[in-house]
Amino acid sequence: MPDNPPLQENPIRRVDQLWTMVLPVATLIMETVRSFWDTPPPDLAGVSSGSDRALYSFAQFVVAILLGLMVLPMTKWCCRRVHAWFWGKVAALALVLAVVAFFSYQRLLAGWTVRHGTAVLYVGTEVRPEVKEFVRKNPDMGTAELLENAGWQPARIWTEHSLLHRRLVLAGVYILCTPLFAAAIMAVAQLMYCAGARE
Repeated sequence: MPDNPPLQENPIRRVDQLWTMVLPVATLIMETVRSFWDTPPPDLAGVSSGSDRALYSFAQFVVAILLGLMVLPMTKWCCRRVHAWFWGKVAALALVLAVVAFFSYQRLLAGWTVRHGTAVLYVGTEVRPEVKEFVRKNPDMGTAELLENAGWQPARIWTEHSLLHRRLVLAGVYILCTPLFAAAIMAVAQLMYCAGARE
């Protein structure tokens, strides 16, 4: 009597094994990125709160998904020196994009926020109707002076919509930077692995 064919591996178990491998690597990558990357942009009150922790957790989630998506190409194009060129190009592209995104974020953060003590306050784009006349009469007044006159309350000067828009753009650029950093790190690791292959 012939042997019974081996049972196919349970797909749920395979997914569990994959994520058991992916999540610690994603955490390691996030800790590496966190060592040099700024904290997420604060909430509209200008203080670090649960919202910036949520942004960091979301960035970690994005990195875990990216790592999961990169598993297939990392297993398909590995173990040969010829693949090192491919991963070198991926690493270089990810690094260039990460540098551009990093400095774009820094420029936006410097232009769209003002520090007051420990708080980071947003500068809006649209002045509230009741403040337009005051701003028109005082064209030489800078952002910090406007905020000082408003008791360091940005919502007294700019509309809530324009303040929220700037915060969301900063949050989006922050989230975009994180997977680019992670992709560069993963591609360099794969490049070194392929470069050390025998073939």
